[in-house]
Amino acid sequence: MVREVVFETIKYMWRSKKNRLFMILTLGVMLVYSIVLLPNTAGLEEVDVQQLERELLGNEQTYKDALLKGQTVPAVMTGTSAYEAARTEFLNQRQLLTALKQGDARRYLEINYRPDITERVTVQDSLDLNVPVMGREAENVFQPLKNHMK
Repeated sequence: MVREVVFETIKYMWRSKKNRLFMILTLGVMLVYSIVLLPNTAGLEEVDVQQLERELLGNEQTYKDALLKGQTVPAVMTGTSAYEAARTEFLNQRQLLTALKQGDARRYLEINYRPDITERVTVQDSLDLNVPVMGREAENVFQPLKNHMK
């Protein structure tokens, strides 16, 4: 039933030259997008191996420095230590990187750790902010009020 309605609608639309041109152009744009642009777009679950290796080395150095200095005791205010956080992150990153380099899909799927890319995106977006509290978009609305109040 639904298939018949769709086919009849397409046949009805195909009768008009304007609709035919629009349908062909839409199909062409969809094909170009899916063949050219979509394969070059990084997905949400995609892992940047070079970035992961850099973070791995940084976390390894952080936890080894804390261990050498004897700073493994949790802080009073937070209840965690930099050593513990960096070591846990290092072990998770090493496990994920090993699974990626070996090409072990089963092990990759069993690992619950994925790098948090939202933190990097937020930092990059906030580099050009005039006011770090609300962000440029939210702050521009109030800028005239700030300039006129004295």
